[in-house]
Amino acid sequence: FLHGDETVRIRPCTEGFGGGMNATEIVERIHSEGAQALAVAGSEFSAGQPVILRNQFGNGSTCYVGARLDEPSLAAFYRVLAGHIHLPRTELPRGVV
Repeated sequence: FLHGDETVRIRPCTEGFGGGMNATEIVERIHSEGAQALAVAGSEFSAGQPVILRNQFGNGSTCYVGARLDEPSLAAFYRVLAGHIHLPRTELPRGVV
């Protein structure tokens, strides 16, 4: 758990996330176990550890987010995810991700 207003910078490992991302409140320590790291912690005690994983199996895939992302970071993650599954892009009102 993070304390107060503390954040952990998240560093993307793949295209499409734009700039860096931020996690607040909690960042889990997870192991990739063969999954692709889409983003890793870029600061604090967990620097370099995977934070967002994507695992493919057969024709499907799943993502696991091991942190509570702030709103802009969560929106960036959903944009990348939508791109992976070829969803058309739609602009949503502020506060809707």
